[in-house]
Amino acid sequence: SLTDLYDGTTVKAKNDFKTLSNLGFDENVWMLDLHINYNYPILKSNPYIVIEDGTDPNPYLIKSQADIEAIPTKGKGLDKSYLVVKDITLDSDYTPIDNFSGKFIGKDEDNLIKITFNGTKNGLFKTIFASSDSSKKVEIKNIEFDGNIYPDASSVGAVAGKINYVGSTCECYISNCVNNATVKGNNYVGG
Repeated sequence: SLTDLYDGTTVKAKNDFKTLSNLGFDENVWMLDLHINYNYPILKSNPYIVIEDGTDPNPYLIKSQADIEAIPTKGKGLDKSYLVVKDITLDSDYTPIDNFSGKFIGKDEDNLIKITFNGTKNGLFKTIFASSDSSKKVEIKNIEFDGNIYPDASSVGAVAGKINYVGSTCECYISNCVNNATVKGNNYVGG
């Protein structure tokens, strides 16, 4: 019951119970959020809480090179939605994301988010993977690329080295992006 949360002097932390529904909370209305440092039930409709689940309405936030590099490795997924919220510089040890199939969008279409390559060996994505399924379209937008990309490789570009797709058409959209980066490579070099 709700009284289980209160012991007379303090409210118990979320670790003191297993699920909200066991305590009488409607999980369609209340939640426990692991993304914030707050250990108590909160309303899902709270406008001051950012819920990141990789969907279009609640994209994962990208604030650093580490956030970009975590796309394929931390269970977030290559096919999820990401919102880039600040300018980022990618170091020379940056490894581009392979087989990206989601959405990577800068937060503001009037003031493009800048991604600067600091002597990287490839662009943002090694490969973009798209299909003809319109419900799974790949989208890159509102990004300005700058800096230097100097690989000793082929199929190199600021946005992607190449786009692979299944079917006769490709649901891949790159819009409101500007490339000011210097890109050098052996063969199949683009912006």
